[in-house]
This record gives sequence, C-alpha cells and structure tokens, in this order.
Amino acid sequence: SMFSSSRWLIRPLSSTIIFTATSTSLLHNNSRLTACEVDDDTQTDPPSSRSSKGQYYPYVILGGGTTAYSAIEAIRQLSPQSPILVLSSERVVPSLHRGDLYRNNETTDRGLGDDLLSSYNEWRRHITSKLSSEPDALQNSKIHLLLRQDQLKISPHDKLVELSNGGKVNFGKLLVATAGHPKSFYVLGDEHMKANKAGLLSGGGVNSLISLSDFEELERVIPDLTGMTQTDGGEGGLDAADGSKEKTIVIIGGGFLGTEVALAMASRARAFNADRSPGQPRIKILQVYAEKSPLASYLPRYLSQDVKERLERHGVECIEERLVTDLHESASNQIRMNIVGEERTTLNAHYVIMASSTISPDVRIARESGLEIDTVNGGIVVNDSFEYGNGVYAAGVVASYYDHELGRRRVNRYDHSVNSGLLAGYNMVSSSGDGGDGTQRPYTHQPAVRSFLGDINVNCESIGECNSDLETVGVWINRGLDPGAPEILKNVSCKSPYKRGVIYYMRNSRVVGVVLWNADDLLEKARDLIRVNPMIRNDQLKRAIPLAPDDWLMVKKEHGRREGRKMVTEDDRESLVQVRSKEVGDGRGD
Repeated sequence: SMFSSSRWLIRPLSSTIIFTATSTSLLHNNSRLTACEVDDDTQTDPPSSRSSKGQYYPYVILGGGTTAYSAIEAIRQLSPQSPILVLSSERVVPSLHRGDLYRNNETTDRGLGDDLLSSYNEWRRHITSKLSSEPDALQNSKIHLLLRQDQLKISPHDKLVELSNGGKVNFGKLLVATAGHPKSFYVLGDEHMKANKAGLLSGGGVNSLISLSDFEELERVIPDLTGMTQTDGGEGGLDAADGSKEKTIVIIGGGFLGTEVALAMASRARAFNADRSPGQPRIKILQVYAEKSPLASYLPRYLSQDVKERLERHGVECIEERLVTDLHESASNQIRMNIVGEERTTLNAHYVIMASSTISPDVRIARESGLEIDTVNGGIVVNDSFEYGNGVYAAGVVASYYDHELGRRRVNRYDHSVNSGLLAGYNMVSSSGDGGDGTQRPYTHQPAVRSFLGDINVNCESIGECNSDLETVGVWINRGLDPGAPEILKNVSCKSPYKRGVIYYMRNSRVVGVVLWNADDLLEKARDLIRVNPMIRNDQLKRAIPLAPDDWLMVKKEHGRREGRKMVTEDDRESLVQVRSKEVGDGRGD
C-alpha cells in the first residue's frame, strides 16, 4: 500500500480543531466540549450560511467514520493548511475525554476480551462513527465539523452542497465517505430496529451488534442471565426470573462474525458452567443459520463442515438450514423465534445476538442527488482512483470501484476503509494543485478480510473474491505431528486434517480469490498472485504460493455449488426477519 506505514495505526498531526456543534451554531478554535455543552440558542451562525452563495471549502467530506478520518489524514499530510469541512449526521458532539475508548487495538479496564475486540475491529469498527466510538480521533486536526447533516443534496456540476438547514457550501473536492449498516435481515432497516436500544423487547434480550457498546454488552450477558436468588433447598434451584435450569443464548448468522461470536460466547459459557454453583443455571450456546454449515458461503464444503465439527467440540450447538422469519417476546420474557426449514418450528432463547457479516452501503444522499449507483454491487460508481467526476469522490463501503484484476467491486472491510480513504484523500489533493503533482493514483491494494477463531486454532485471512459458488482448489500440508512436522503446526488442532493451507478460488482458469488458513505469513505472496493474474492450470496451483515440500502437500478440488444449494444463504434472504412486540398471554408454553 502507498500508505503502508499508516495502514493500522493512523497518527494525527498536531493542529487545531474547530467544532461546529449543530446546523445553526459555530464553536471556535480549541473547543473541547461534551454533548451537554451544546446550546443552540447561544451559538452563532455556521460559516455555510453567511453568504447566499455559500462559503467555499477546498475539501468537504461526508461522513465521520474510518474512511473519512483516513482521508483527512492524507489531506493533512499533503496540504496541512487547507481547511476541511466534515458533514456528519451525528446529533451531538461527544466528550473528547472519555476514558472508555479502545485505541490501537488495546483493551481498557472495561474488559472486552481479545476475541470480541478483534470481531468488532474487523466487522464493525469501519462503519462506526469515530465521533461516537473514538471521539478523540479528530481532536488534533484543524477541521470544521458540522453535525445533524442527514438531509444533504450534492450538485457535482455546480460543486455545491445544500445543507440540512438550507445553507450552501461550495467545494473544490468532495468525498462521500458515508458508512453503512448491517443488512435488514437483522431488523436494522425496520421501524422496530431500535428494539435493542430502546427496549421494544422489554427484557432487552436482542443485541444487533452495531456499536462498540453492543460488543461490550456481550461480556455482561452470562453474569446478568445467571444472577439469581437461591431456592430454599440450596441445590437444583431454578433461576428466579423464569424458573429455567438452563439459559439459552442464540447467535443468528453463519458468516464470519456469527461464527466468531458463537465461539467467543461458548468459551465464556464453558468457563461459567465448569465453576457454577449447584443452584445456578447452565448456559447453552446455539448458532442458527440458513447454510448447511458455518462459513459455507465462503469456504468449500469440506472445510466449512470441519469448522462445524470444531465448533461443536467447543460447545456450540449448530442448527443448520434454518431461516429465522420472526422474533417476538413471549409472555415469560423469553425471545421466541419462528424458524423455517424442512418444517416450521419455534425456538426460545433468553438472549439473541444478530450477527450479520454483510454491510449495506448508505447511498441515500448520493441517490437523491442523482449520482450513479451500481445496481449489482451497490455503492456509488467511481473509477480506479475513487473519482466520480468533477471533483466528487467516494471511498470505503460506499464506493463501487474498478479493480483492474477483478473487475468492478465493492468491499466492506476495515482494511479497505483505511486504505481507500488514504488514497482518495491523496488524489483529492493531487488533482487540486494544492501541493500535489496532478496525478491520480489507481487503487492497486488488495484489501484483506481477517477472521480469528482462537479457540479452534484458526487464523483466516482472505483477499479477492472468496465465494463458495466458485471452483476451489485447496493445497494443504498433510503431515502429522511427527518429529519432522513444521514447527508452525505444533499449535493447531491435531483432530483436524486442515491445519495449514491455501485455498484458491478460480474463474476462467484465473485465481480471483485466496484464503490463507493459518498461513497469514503468505499474504503478500497471495496479493502478488492476484496482481499478476496469470492463466494457470489447477495442477500448477500446488506451487503457485510455496507452502511446503511437495511430498508434504495434498490437494482438494471442489466445484462451485451454485446449482446444488438446498437453501439460500443468509445474504439472499435477510429481509425476511421481522420483530414483533410482546405477546401477552399467548397461551403457548415456552
């Protein structure tokens, strides 16, 4: 990557921040305020409304997340004196001195475990506003921040943004870096989506895993569910809340996030069950998904089945080929799920975790402004430099960009959010003549997706198009833990034959995706292979990325399974999930 030194830790420049607290107020240099200090009645007008033509900013950024922050860093590196206007839909300015933040992938005294922190960083951090999750992120940057901007209109031809309050801003370069949200399968696009936050389900037993606080809540679930009053007998007691000897936590979703969270919760359940007192209920962990096995949308059959077996050995009860079509609260304050499979049934739980790995881009403003939206991949159509046209750019989750190796695509992950934001910021400055050389650099970085399943000794990294509908060729080290086995295998499962390997995803005799299974040291070689993109025969893949001597290797080939699928995946049917409010006295037993 062009900004490889900043890929994982972005270091802010020492400069000043200017907060504009609301659409009708302006705060001045060195303001450090909490939300309670915002007073609409005492502030002055924002710069954007001082002129009927609108104030000019050389750089305007829509969004307050990872991509936006990365673009700001690139702009400040190349043009440190240029003013930047950030337009965010956030409602209030958060405190700049919170002590409960996670910085540089380190935990605080809040105690979020490494496994859940890793899941948050990979699957949610890039769509979470840094103004709410990491409010110190921009405190050392000289920017204007205008909040409550959720009704904007962009005019690329006039280089103008109309604000929510009717004010206008002229721009030299504009970046759309709005994030996205988990797909509506997990009731995030419905009017009832606030069940987790606002308590539509009175027990608070549904977690949609959007924000950092949602992940923190997972650490408290088992203690909260097992807090109890001892019965008179002292042994075999029932939980005081609903009389059950067993508490069930259900994770919905068979993707990477759902599998990571199921494994993390199973680890906590095992520890609790081993040490619980006689009067405390046991904890049971269920994972429900529409696929045949976890990660079946991404991995070949044999490997996803192996993952399932490993999960079950570690305490996860897998319920496959089942689609959750309804969630509601029963009279006993449990969560009742209607499930469709070969037959219709119901499932009760004390706590439900909605773990969607799929992110829908937020393109509402772009669509209403007339920008072209990719009907296949979603996102704003941009070129390989993230430029839409006439000074308008889009990057991160919201961008459908042209990849010279793989064609047009849209990528959801944190790695891409950082690197695309950095490149978009560079190109904005370069093309403006403001300290740049006028060139537009293409995006050649192949972003990686990382999944760490520590309890089952799997570290998985993937790049490119990794879809089990494609033909796959897996190259695996087939050598047991004998004295001659490589040292790297000593810490992986001895019960699975798939300890370390490389899976190639093929289309028209070319490699379009690579999964590295406990082989993250080969990531750059995998990137090089996709970058060169040669025509290659399946029998040549054994040596495409050197893994081990040939006599240590086995090869497993599998045809794509688009035609043989019994049920569609969660991504294809996510819109079927609904939420209903509490059913009082429904007359059905739990």
